[in-house]
Amino acid sequence: MVPICNVPAYGTATRSSTIDGQNLARVFPGDKHGTITEQIAYFLTEKLLKPSDFLIDLHSGGITARIPTLIGYVRSDDERGQRALAGAKAFGVSVMWGHPLPIPPGRSLTAATDLGIPALYTEAAGGGYARPEDVRCFTTGVLNVMKHLDMLEGEPQLQPVTHHLIGDGNLDEVITTPVAGYFRSEVDLLESVSIGQQLGTVCDAFGDILARITSQQSGIVIMLRRIHRVHPGNGLAHVTQRLE
Repeated sequence: MVPICNVPAYGTATRSSTIDGQNLARVFPGDKHGTITEQIAYFLTEKLLKPSDFLIDLHSGGITARIPTLIGYVRSDDERGQRALAGAKAFGVSVMWGHPLPIPPGRSLTAATDLGIPALYTEAAGGGYARPEDVRCFTTGVLNVMKHLDMLEGEPQLQPVTHHLIGDGNLDEVITTPVAGYFRSEVDLLESVSIGQQLGTVCDAFGDILARITSQQSGIVIMLRRIHRVHPGNGLAHVTQRLE
């Protein structure tokens, strides 16, 4: 277990390191002779991933994004995929999100998948702090998976799955704003939306609408922007599909 992987970024409460500007979650499997962030990823790949037979990577929505507390997993038809699915179910949360291959590059899940290791990750509300209920959820979930893997005695403490979703999970490619202004969402997390449905608006300081933000697909809202002030290109929302 590694409590803090990217110490330089953690020290400044930023996603990317202030030393080299790199995001650790985008540079796996790393580079032994690269920048500090690439060296951290290389060390984690060599010392943590390669000797392991199962990965759980704990994430949250960060400062700007709202995401429901969920367990994500790499979805495939092979044994690795079946083990990942079983682990996700054992984690014991109400929202599961499966990601078919290929996984976008640079992630710890990508490196684990390339090594043949079943991989899970979490998301939670974020906002720059850890809600007590999410800490309890993650603690119980990790212990549940350890019980599932016979590392600990006992049975996992499960709860009913309300949403089993599927999609690429690439939150680098989401619905963005074409203009600067104030974003006001008109939908909520895990809400069902249809093609062309208005998700929100971007207004100026006087409340006049500058842009109407609509969904290009039907599905479930899995991410919404937390910070209202937006600039062109900022991510606003993401819609994924329901599996069950």
